[in-house]
Amino acid sequence: MQVINDPRVDKEIRRLPDEESARIVKVSELFAKHEFNLTEVHLKKLDRNLWELRSGHWRSLFGLVENKAIIVNLFRKKTNKTPAKEIDKALKRLQQYL
Repeated sequence: MQVINDPRVDKEIRRLPDEESARIVKVSELFAKHEFNLTEVHLKKLDRNLWELRSGHWRSLFGLVENKAIIVNLFRKKTNKTPAKEIDKALKRLQQYL
């Protein structure tokens, strides 16, 4: 499956240290190859059309648009539960692609 980053996500990834950005890219490539066959270690469904890719402390939120995974939000997770504001931000950005 093709995985596409929103330009705002690309900008955030470029600001990170090399090791952290490489981990985020690696998990995105892993999803592109194995799609929804990943375990909950790397992938979790949050909403009807919203999933979370887990890369260490970083989370990439994405949705499906025309058989493509669009990563619309990237944030550093500090608590056990995904913050509602991050989910809302991702859903709003995803609407721009639908």
